[in-house]
Amino acid sequence: MNKTDSIFKKIIFSVVVFILFLISVELISSFFYYQRSGRYPLAAIHTFYYLQERLLNLRVALEMKKIDKTISRVQRKNIDLELYSKSGERLLSQFKNEYEDKFKLLVRECNSIKSKLIILYIPSAFSDTERSRGIESDRKFYSYLTNKYGVEFIDMTDEFMKYPIKQITLLPENAHLSRYGNQILVNFIKKRLEIENYKSDFRYTVHPRIMGDLRPNEARIWDIVKSMPYRVFTNKQGFRNTFEIYFPKKKQRILVLGDSFTFGPYLPNHDTYTDILNKELNNKEFINAGIAGYIVADEVSLFLERAKYAEPDITILQVTDNDLTDFFYFRRNEFNRKRNKYSPTKLEQEFIDIVKKKNNKL
Repeated sequence: MNKTDSIFKKIIFSVVVFILFLISVELISSFFYYQRSGRYPLAAIHTFYYLQERLLNLRVALEMKKIDKTISRVQRKNIDLELYSKSGERLLSQFKNEYEDKFKLLVRECNSIKSKLIILYIPSAFSDTERSRGIESDRKFYSYLTNKYGVEFIDMTDEFMKYPIKQITLLPENAHLSRYGNQILVNFIKKRLEIENYKSDFRYTVHPRIMGDLRPNEARIWDIVKSMPYRVFTNKQGFRNTFEIYFPKKKQRILVLGDSFTFGPYLPNHDTYTDILNKELNNKEFINAGIAGYIVADEVSLFLERAKYAEPDITILQVTDNDLTDFFYFRRNEFNRKRNKYSPTKLEQEFIDIVKKKNNKL
């Protein structure tokens, strides 16, 4: 071996050692960073939940694809509209009865823990004239329920109709509320709740660790729509809040049950109406228990099994104008808390067949 070969080998060895050193530094740094920012103590646990979530998303996607083959998106829109016509009267009445049964259960449970119940109605269609009869029908239905059961009703329809739809929503990208839409909602709610100081004296002796339906201690980017990523923070109780819930409570506690309009998709936590209210009414504590796709059956189930243990002084049930059409079996198969599989009732199938035939979508 000559002197040149020996020097060359030493250089190669030094480079390899240096690269291995850099890799070790990266791995150690990543480990300490993960320990500070990760949700779980071990990466293996994180990997398990990540794979579990991906498999669940794949299953939901496959189910939605299968459902779409049965009933197209065009047919769904026609079905929604026809529900409020003469041909949909019997089925709409059935959905309203189902809704009222769940609503009664929530009223009873709120009364049992001395939590004041308020209904917050947010229309999803706003200026869409095709849906206007559905909005008006739903407003009357919620007004009827709140009058019958002695519940306060906050109706946002007239307030939102004052503004251009693209100003209060994320349109043309998405029809959910924008930051400005959430602020309008906040201003309206503040007028109703600013001087509301009711407090319940009901207390639980034991509180479960998880009270919401989101994964606890979340701090990651949600990119369900790739062009609209946003960061979601959850607390250790599984609510979309950045603060933890403590007992005994020190502020008036307001639990908000609802769907995506409460959860606040495509917006960071601080742009949701519950978070803005927490900043503007700092003598109150608003808990965001909203979950995208939930209907009253899911919201009441969440309240009974988990959320009521937060000991809310006030419980707000946020509703919208698609809550009744979401009782259709194909929508409940996409979003339901228990992951149940639904089949059409006889009345549903008869109605859907009529709509398909009427629109030549057989």
